[in-house]
Amino acid sequence: MSLDDIQKWLIGPNGIKRSLDSLRLWSAALSFGPDTIRHEDGSKSHDWKRLLFAASILAESTDREAQEYALMVAEAAVCFSGDRIFQDAGSLILTRLSNHRAVQLAQERELLEPLLEQRIGTIEQLLLTRRRLRSEILLNESKSILGNRFQNDLWSKLGESQWLSATAPTAAGKTYAVLNWLLLEHARGEAKSSVFVAPTRALVSEVERQLNQLKLIHGLNSMKITSLPINETGLQSEPFIAVFTQERLHIFLNADQVPHPFDIAIVDEAQKLSDERRGVILQDAIERVTRANSDCKLIFLSPHSDNPDVLLEEAPDGISTAVVPSNTATVMQNLLVAEQVRGKTKEWTLSLATEDELKPLGAFSLFDRP
Repeated sequence: MSLDDIQKWLIGPNGIKRSLDSLRLWSAALSFGPDTIRHEDGSKSHDWKRLLFAASILAESTDREAQEYALMVAEAAVCFSGDRIFQDAGSLILTRLSNHRAVQLAQERELLEPLLEQRIGTIEQLLLTRRRLRSEILLNESKSILGNRFQNDLWSKLGESQWLSATAPTAAGKTYAVLNWLLLEHARGEAKSSVFVAPTRALVSEVERQLNQLKLIHGLNSMKITSLPINETGLQSEPFIAVFTQERLHIFLNADQVPHPFDIAIVDEAQKLSDERRGVILQDAIERVTRANSDCKLIFLSPHSDNPDVLLEEAPDGISTAVVPSNTATVMQNLLVAEQVRGKTKEWTLSLATEDELKPLGAFSLFDRP
């Protein structure tokens, strides 16, 4: 039996799917905090050794459902098992999923003891080091980040492609990776001016704040980061990164008789090109940017979508393009349904919504009527 067959069997009806689903219900209820949701205590019924062994096998899969089960078991072990051995095992599975950030966060929240590598055997130490090296993204001689599978794939394609479309669920880390790559291009002198197009002013402010923090890592302390489309004196003669909404980008391009030629343009929430109002304004802005500089690198970012390649259909002939889809599970996302108990306005039930049905999770009480 191949590894792929074993993975499919584990999450199938003849495997341990029932035990995995039971753990997911239990951990989802506990995720609200102690004593918030009234539910059955299933802590004693979970065979952690069996579940963690299965998760270690599922973590090697490229199938998203298998990865989600592995992530769920690992997170439940770290957060709710109450046993340091199981917590350490769960954290090692997280590193197999290239989710090193989750391990760091668990240590910061004191769910995991620090110095994990000192509590594991020699072979596992070597494997852990190997996984970290494979996940490492070098920013400069003194700084690197540990990326997940999607971020590493995205990073390599960014260096190879002129036009790129990347799609991944929220919290996959696509914006963080792209912002670091953008600053690295400026640090290397590969780009003089760039623009990041975001759909809302709130997101513009957030990206501007991130860039101002990250630029210090790249030694770009004096780099101009602007979110105001004002044609400042000397702005276009010095390296800068603009963070605009599509409307502000139009104002900036209209400031001169000849639109400013950006070297890199990043379009966040690119799926909004299909919107009736924003889509027209956004598409026109992108076309103006590419007309001003035919060598401009264009990067589209979108949440998990089925056809990210559509965004590259207008790419000029002869340029390199790439699509970076993501099936990597980086965070657990539970869809919950709350329903009021008939005749009792303060009493509610909570269910976990799966693809097939609603699974009862527990009950909770409100202090007052909603």
